[in-house]
Amino acid sequence: MNMDAGRIQGIRGMPDVDWREARQWEWLERQAAAVLAGCGYQEVRLPLLEMKDLFSRAVGTGTDIVAKEMYCFQD
Repeated sequence: MNMDAGRIQGIRGMPDVDWREARQWEWLERQAAAVLAGCGYQEVRLPLLEMKDLFSRAVGTGTDIVAKEMYCFQD
């Protein structure tokens, strides 16, 4: 979350989903899964977070993606 003059803002590109919207997404996902399963497709789940090194190597450490648009967490 970003703090701007005391106001908490969500992370850009990672919107919050409340329970009403979550139910709509679940319905859509079930419909899509049923259609796609009938065509032989299976589910793949991708990580929400990735290691910074993955992007640094791919696009370079001096790019805006790495320098300005990434949130880094220290373990």
